[in-house]
Amino acid sequence: LSIELLDSACRGAGSRFDSAHGGFGSAPKFPQPMVLDFLLRCWTRTGDETSLAMVVDTLHAMARGAAVLVLLLAGVVLLGWSLGIRGLTGLGPAGAIMKANAAVALLLGGAGLWLAVSHRRPSRRLAGALGAAVGLVDALTLLEHLAPVDFHIDLLLFAQRAHAWLPVHPNRFGMPASICFVLGGLGLLLLNYRT
Repeated sequence: LSIELLDSACRGAGSRFDSAHGGFGSAPKFPQPMVLDFLLRCWTRTGDETSLAMVVDTLHAMARGAAVLVLLLAGVVLLGWSLGIRGLTGLGPAGAIMKANAAVALLLGGAGLWLAVSHRRPSRRLAGALGAAVGLVDALTLLEHLAPVDFHIDLLLFAQRAHAWLPVHPNRFGMPASICFVLGGLGLLLLNYRT
């Protein structure tokens, strides 16, 4: 491919960029990883900051959208726990239940993700603090699974009586979720550190 053709393709991708909302073209928008990858290659080859800005703006818009979805989900689940509506605590009446502390971790993580893409430094620092809180609480939950300790984190918000058919710790979410929340919190904490 000639340099002229590559430069023309970079300009063409830029002409479809939605500077108000990020992404390319009009609604409905779907992530286009090949376009983002191509623009990053244009930026690497030419040093054109406009190509990099289009990628960053698009990824920030996607992060804000994901944060809104996570905040809504966590809010609905916490509302279900508060009002005792089992259908709002998970995937329908017969589906898996999201634990209240998992919903709180999602709420903190969603808020952290929203703040992390902010252009204000104090907001990004708060995002890191929320990530640290999620990581710490869920690291303690993971420790409860691995060692014979009980910090009673699972009973802080909603106490649930143990029944013969319930697990020993009915409000504690599992090890895979604990690991994911620890890694997600660590990701939020380290998101704004430059290498």
